[in-house]
Amino acid sequence: MTSQPLQSQSITLPSWAALGFCLALAVQLAGLVIWGAKVEARTTELHATTETLRRGDLVKIQTDVSWIRAQLEREDRR
Repeated sequence: MTSQPLQSQSITLPSWAALGFCLALAVQLAGLVIWGAKVEARTTELHATTETLRRGDLVKIQTDVSWIRAQLEREDRR
């Protein structure tokens, strides 16, 4: 009895490990993009919030508030 070589199948099966790796890589990349967008949004919001400190407007507002408070106290004394 002689052995005959096996015929190779014409249908190729996908490598499940490679597909799983590519899927995991895509999920991590999407997560990184989302995380980066959140950091950018928070940074932009922080810059907008602290803009008054940078310009010095908050000091002016506090000065105005103290002046208004002093005026109201003077009026209450009258």
